[in-house]
Amino acid sequence: MKKSIAIMCGGGPAPGINTVISTLAKTFLKDGYEVIGVHHGYKGLLSEDPSLVFFDFHKADRIFSRGGSTLL
Repeated sequence: MKKSIAIMCGGGPAPGINTVISTLAKTFLKDGYEVIGVHHGYKGLLSEDPSLVFFDFHKADRIFSRGGSTLL
């Protein structure tokens, strides 16, 4: 079974959040994890139909310098 990790943002937007998400995703991908982003914070995590994004290295690398939060 492949190891997985979920990344989500709780609270409002924060400067550099995409850099944090990108760095975490690439670090865990390098170590063989499946990386799942959860949209809408805790509300999304507890939703019956959560909005998820599955990161690969290319997707994680593209959000590095984008403004806003990729997981809102």
